[in-house]
Amino acid sequence: DTTANQAKAQERLAGIRKQQRLEQELRHEEAKDRAASILQSCLPCTHSEYLQRKKLPIDDNLFQGRNGELIIPIFSESGSVQSLQRIFPDGKKRFLTGGKINGGFFYLGKRPEKVIYLCEGYATAASIYLASKETTYLSFSASNLKAVALFLRKKYPQIPIIICADADEAGQKNAGASLTISNLSIA
Repeated sequence: DTTANQAKAQERLAGIRKQQRLEQELRHEEAKDRAASILQSCLPCTHSEYLQRKKLPIDDNLFQGRNGELIIPIFSESGSVQSLQRIFPDGKKRFLTGGKINGGFFYLGKRPEKVIYLCEGYATAASIYLASKETTYLSFSASNLKAVALFLRKKYPQIPIIICADADEAGQKNAGASLTISNLSIA
């Protein structure tokens, strides 16, 4: 009888997890549509207090929100926009509610030739791109470094990837986990 009860509980739990996954996928799709709509109504970024404070130039693929916030599209592996990140003039960062972040990225530069740099945030990525002129990707968070590194390794198997994680505990932990993927380095 205990085995039967455990089996029923496992089955109920599997059903709940499946329902949660379906609901999350629906939230991601709704956020993807909202992201596209927001980007269509935005103008290209011409001024950003955040970038000005960081002494960084404005990239062509950045947008400006109604309240002066910097809007960065988050691309999926297929190249479509899956969500957005907003960086407000005071430096606060917010993702689009319900948007999918995992596996998402933004990049600076053209098709990589010699090396790919992978960073967490926009300011770090922009700084590295300015210094190196090499293709630089950002993952938006330490916990997303590994997913983006795996995607890049699959897409560009012969190009070295250098992970430039933040110097905090989360960045170092996730950069270390990403190193298990062959041909990666940590900076």
